[in-house]
This record gives sequence, C-alpha cells and structure tokens, in this order.
Amino acid sequence: ANQYWEQIEGGGNAMDTSGNFAIALPEGTFRLVARCNVSNCKDFLPSPSEVFTVGAGNTVVDITLRTANITGTVSDLANAVGGYVYVAQNNLNLSKDDYFGLDFGSRINSDGTFQMYLPDGKYSFRANSPSDDYAGIVSELVDVSSTPTTLNLSIVQKNISGIVSP
Repeated sequence: ANQYWEQIEGGGNAMDTSGNFAIALPEGTFRLVARCNVSNCKDFLPSPSEVFTVGAGNTVVDITLRTANITGTVSDLANAVGGYVYVAQNNLNLSKDDYFGLDFGSRINSDGTFQMYLPDGKYSFRANSPSDDYAGIVSELVDVSSTPTTLNLSIVQKNISGIVSP
C-alpha cells in the first residue's frame, strides 16, 4: 500500500526559492506533492513526484512542476482579484492515485489571470468573487487535454435573491 505525504510547500519553510527541500520520512513507500500555499504563486502548479521507497540511507526525489493546460482571464477585474476559479462539473472517474496532486481550483491573480493543470476530460468552470455582491457564471462544458486551452470567465453583480423557508 502506498503512503502519501504532501507537505512540500513553496513559499513556506519546507522549500527554498530555488526549489530545494529536505524532509525526514520513515522507511516505506511514498509519493510527494509540491504545492505553493502563498498568494504570489502564479506559475507554480501542484505537482506530484513519482512513487518512491525510503530505505536506509538518503533518497533523492526530484519533482518537475506541471505545465498549465487551462489558462484564462476573469473579468470584472475589480471584483475578481483575490477570488478563485473552480471546476463546477466534470465527467471524471479517477482513482485515488489519479486525484493525488490535483487542485480543482485556482487563485485569480492580480492581473485577473488563472491557470490549472487537469487530466483529460470535460469540465465546466466558475469564477468566485471575494465580494458578497458578485458571483461567477458557470461556463459551458470544455474539452480539456494536454493541448493548452484558454478560457475567459466573467464575474457579474448578483441578480437573483429570495428566501428559503421550511
């Protein structure tokens, strides 16, 4: 059985600005994921290592950062920055190993851009605003593959309200 451990964080104390990291793990089988958990990680996508075994002695595990296959821009910029783009729907049937190292959301950068890496499939997306007065519109289903796809999303002022009663 594989064991998973995912605390290699860019922007934190586990990884330096050159990508160097060192951790301690017991003997066993592992897979790491490198991720950035601070707000200025524009080109840093969550990226898993291969499965490896820790035995006696030192083990070297190098991780290659994934390249985005979904990029885009969210407008109304003033109400998008600081929000997120999320996968609203997908047609995936993935195993635990396939899900490892995937993020189904991306922070909207200060210039309104976002980027993700997702496995082949069909997805719809929605941008969420940090403002309570604005919301994103769900996109049509988009075919995602290794060929980069550009997607432009919108955040608009909310125009539906009501009360849910028992």
